[in-house]
Amino acid sequence: MALRQTEFNFKNSEYQETPVANKKTTAKREKNTAGSTSAPGSFRGFSLQATRFLYYLLKVESHDVVSLEYFEDVGVEKSSGEKLAEQDKSFLSRNPLADRSVAFWKSFRNWVDAASARTLVPERSSFIIYAPNARMGRIVLAFDNASTIEEAKGVLQMARRALGGRMKGKTWDISQEAQEHVDIVLNTGSALAARIITRFNADVAGQDPMDALKPLLRQKLVSESSYNDVIRWANGWVKQKIDKLMSKGEHARIRQSDFQDALLNYVRTHDRVDILRSIASTRSKSEIETEIAIRNYVKQLQLIELDDIDLYAAVSDYLSASADRAQWSEDGLISEESMMTLERELGQTWRNKRRRVRINHEDKDEKDQGQLLYSECMEHRANVDGLETPSQFIRGSWHALSDDQTVGWHPRYKEELASSRP
Repeated sequence: MALRQTEFNFKNSEYQETPVANKKTTAKREKNTAGSTSAPGSFRGFSLQATRFLYYLLKVESHDVVSLEYFEDVGVEKSSGEKLAEQDKSFLSRNPLADRSVAFWKSFRNWVDAASARTLVPERSSFIIYAPNARMGRIVLAFDNASTIEEAKGVLQMARRALGGRMKGKTWDISQEAQEHVDIVLNTGSALAARIITRFNADVAGQDPMDALKPLLRQKLVSESSYNDVIRWANGWVKQKIDKLMSKGEHARIRQSDFQDALLNYVRTHDRVDILRSIASTRSKSEIETEIAIRNYVKQLQLIELDDIDLYAAVSDYLSASADRAQWSEDGLISEESMMTLERELGQTWRNKRRRVRINHEDKDEKDQGQLLYSECMEHRANVDGLETPSQFIRGSWHALSDDQTVGWHPRYKEELASSRP
């Protein structure tokens, strides 16, 4: 197996593990016309930055730091030292990704200057222009597709030809405003520009920037009905934090873990799930028969002579509870601590019921006492971390405890199980 170098790759705004030398991929882009809106341009631009700031707070890892207008419009600093530098382009009429766009060439010129000052190291940075619904010109598309230094040098040469190079005695076929930026990117800073191009991505996704937040919040267990409330809270929290930092003359930098803690506290208070719902599927006959043949919790039921219907029901409850417990844990609905709390509660309940059966029904034989204790426990209901649970989950949890002999139904279940072993 060939050694692979792990690279923090923000291409298409995803974390990927890729071979560093691999061809840079480009997302399929919607060929929409440049969007327009009646909102004032300056406000719309700031609003876009704030939305992208929140987008990265929802997306990156806990030790990452997201910044606003620190080293870039929106930036991400990884604990590894890698950085993401994103320029956000909100536009009313002029396409920011056209071949002669001032906005495009100014972005690259800023990155070249940052690389020259070592604020951004091209090989340890990702460079993004985020311009929803913009149409990429031929030069921008070539920059976006270039993956190697050789390819980057080639597209720089193509850009010189497309714009009219000075080597032919021509002037740049662009506005005076853009000329200085183009000159630096294509000439004096071309070596740095080539390195930046290999890490550059133009994101022109057609969806509304706010719509990109929804799946990220849903991953954090925000319900559909509470989404709008949580979004309003999150935007307000971010604005308040940024305003507070800037009022103290500090940079607008927020660690993802700080935001995550605040988000979880808000969701727990305002969007709490009240019922844990089972996701377990029906079990096959062969799977149930295998359980009956090998499991201690089944042997415990056989000790008190329960019939086959009860055995099959017990196996179904045990397997369903196991599946639900695994899925709820993966979804973050329950924790290991909450399950330990449930086990302690069930254990205490079992001891109390066992004592009551022994005192009140000492005249009955051991198998009858066991059936009575089992029935009492199977009717017991309990919540997990304050959440109501399906009845089969608690029954299955009893069987999990009886499987490891933490609880039992026959008064002398441990001795009986030991004697029944071959």
